[in-house]
Amino acid sequence: MAPQPLTFGLSNDNENWDRFGLGAEQVGVFGGSEIWYFLILTDGVELRYRLDTQGSYRLYWNEIDARWDLMTCEKPACGRALDEGE
Repeated sequence: MAPQPLTFGLSNDNENWDRFGLGAEQVGVFGGSEIWYFLILTDGVELRYRLDTQGSYRLYWNEIDARWDLMTCEKPACGRALDEGE
């Protein structure tokens, strides 16, 4: 099954959400808050995460569960140069 377009929400209080979207191979960098909450909705399945502002995360299509998911990376920017693919 092909991945669905990615739309997600970010919040610094887990109540008021801003909506964003990313295309394939795009990189997003977000700052400005000490705490971030992240919400992904795929076919009615909602996943919420509390993010560490010092962490790096990668969004990926989870083939087994057929949904977008989030993984924590060991390296900053998940080992990607921020200008990669530009």
